[in-house]
Amino acid sequence: MEIEHKSNIIEFPLQRRMKDISLEEFFKKSNEYDDCVALARYCIDMITHFVHTQDFVDNFKFDPEKDPQQHADLFVILNLLVASFLRNANIKHILQDDLDELLEKIQILESENFDPTKIE
Repeated sequence: MEIEHKSNIIEFPLQRRMKDISLEEFFKKSNEYDDCVALARYCIDMITHFVHTQDFVDNFKFDPEKDPQQHADLFVILNLLVASFLRNANIKHILQDDLDELLEKIQILESENFDPTKIE
């Protein structure tokens, strides 16, 4: 028995709509990602500016443009900030697990039983 399609029924283009939804979601997440990166860069700029203009610690040398180690450290901090901001936006980032591990290490450092002479 053959099923007859009624001519007054318009089939909804579900596959196309699903593609549009996934593209919309992609662009939304992409914009959120870009916003998180921009905000992290802004934070790094503020930190750098503040350290250069502060007047309560004498002879503090901080110039990541000239010191490769300071530049590398700021790059790591920038990426950790991005990972943190992305977590807030429910976007997965590879460094979010590292944030959790760093928190555990910091909690050990802050604990009363921490002995800095026994660091492996």
